[in-house]
Amino acid sequence: TPEYGVPELEDTARGLLAAPCYVAHNLDAVCGELGGRARIAITDYSVMFTDIPTVVHGAHPVNGRPEASIEWERNTYCVSALVEAMFLNLFIRRSEVDIACRFSLLSQLYSTLYRYADGRWIATPQALVHALYNRLAGHLCVHLSMEVDGYDSPACGVIPSMRGVPCLDGLAVRSARGDKLIISLVNRNIESDVQAEIMINGFEARQMTVKTMSAPQFYSRNTAQTPDNILLHERTLPVPDPSKALQVKVPKHSLMFLVLDREEWL
Repeated sequence: TPEYGVPELEDTARGLLAAPCYVAHNLDAVCGELGGRARIAITDYSVMFTDIPTVVHGAHPVNGRPEASIEWERNTYCVSALVEAMFLNLFIRRSEVDIACRFSLLSQLYSTLYRYADGRWIATPQALVHALYNRLAGHLCVHLSMEVDGYDSPACGVIPSMRGVPCLDGLAVRSARGDKLIISLVNRNIESDVQAEIMINGFEARQMTVKTMSAPQFYSRNTAQTPDNILLHERTLPVPDPSKALQVKVPKHSLMFLVLDREEWL
């Protein structure tokens, strides 16, 4: 086995957060080769951190560590759930993608939605992500244009180093009835909040709810001892003036859903 140094966790996180951009590039290449006629079914996707390059029954001898195991707990970090959210953003935005099937919902391994530990099932951050995105099924993806700063990401496993990775990733969905507009924002920056300025055209809301999944650290996770370390937080903000840009601060390493409603709920 060749020498393999374990990368710093911060570099691994920055590289993995760029993975959706790399997948988007590959989708562009495939669709270009097929002349735009491709219909794509993604049969198996997941987000997986490991500390070793090759998996053989859960362990591989690296640097004289024959018993070294993959660091499965990294798959339940907050940052892993953010990558999952950006994959979902990508799959929903791309009209060529007809279906995307997730690997492993209930397991001790990989990035599952629920883990069994100390006699109980614990919701991982990925479960919180899917609790939000499941509500988008059957609705209409609409155009979202973004101008944001970027960063240069290091290589991470099969993901090459990339330049100008956008700090924010986004998705906009309008309800089938046309009474709600949902904007999903993921802040890739693991060090700083991002101040977003959003112009909304053709939709006047009377109520806005903000749902945020954030964590103390990008490597925070829910455990049997701290099952509520990462939660969804909900708050109501003033209804934006349609003639002015909406100012929103997206916390570092977080997922934010803006839910704008034409009707005011009592």
